[in-house]
Amino acid sequence: MLSASDNDLICRSGPQTPGGRLLRHYWVPVALSSELPGPDCDPLRVRLLGEDLVAFRDSAGRPGLVSAFCPHRGAALFFGRNEEGGLRCAYHGWKFDVAGRCLDLPNESDNPALRERIRLAAYPVVERAHLLWAAACRRYELIGEFAEEVLREHFLLLTPMLDHADFDNFIRGKAVWHDEIADLTDSTVR
Repeated sequence: MLSASDNDLICRSGPQTPGGRLLRHYWVPVALSSELPGPDCDPLRVRLLGEDLVAFRDSAGRPGLVSAFCPHRGAALFFGRNEEGGLRCAYHGWKFDVAGRCLDLPNESDNPALRERIRLAAYPVVERAHLLWAAACRRYELIGEFAEEVLREHFLLLTPMLDHADFDNFIRGKAVWHDEIADLTDSTVR
């Protein structure tokens, strides 16, 4: 049996834990693509490796994963408006793009230098095999490009897509499988 400290060592995945630092060197699945169905759709709350985040698609359809809270007053960006290329905070109207850059400061429109300095924590996101994958490390160069060949060879062939399944249902064989999984061609991996 593991001691409490050994259990914490291998189970904790927060930003300052050994397990969290290890997992941040990999691409991590965040959500099903269908949970963000189209451009400017409603944002999605995500908890990834102990961090509260918000996933959304901008007007061009690009997925983004940013900090859950506005840097101005800490308002929840989940309640913000997804509009015209970014997510706008419902409290004071600050708007951020998928890379965490501030696009608009309605109360400071005459101060572009301030807008350039303001950033949200953001993670690179790619959409492959009906999933959104995040580079869980903010230092993107540490993990490199998304490995398409690994996805083709291992994930798609061995792991069918799940719909509304959690670990408990998966273990008990009660997972609901997608019917479209039979069509695993190169067109599936975008």
